[in-house]
Amino acid sequence: MLCLAGVAMYLGQLIRANQQPTLYVFFWCGVALLVLWVIVLALADIFATRMHIARLKRQRIVEEAKLRAELARASAPKGNGKPPRGDW
Repeated sequence: MLCLAGVAMYLGQLIRANQQPTLYVFFWCGVALLVLWVIVLALADIFATRMHIARLKRQRIVEEAKLRAELARASAPKGNGKPPRGDW
């Protein structure tokens, strides 16, 4: 779309406003709408990317908490903290 907008801007320079004013106005309105559409798509992409990154951060925090809890359980002493009696 950006390439199309660039080509349209180049072609718009070839249209003479004093010879074909109606074509000139409609053409440049179309180019302006195309550029605005590209801007809207870029803003939507920024918003979607931020939402995706926020979701990934939340997932990473949850996974980190699970791993820390598992590590705490694995490194905690077993039993009542006293050495086992040798009854054998």
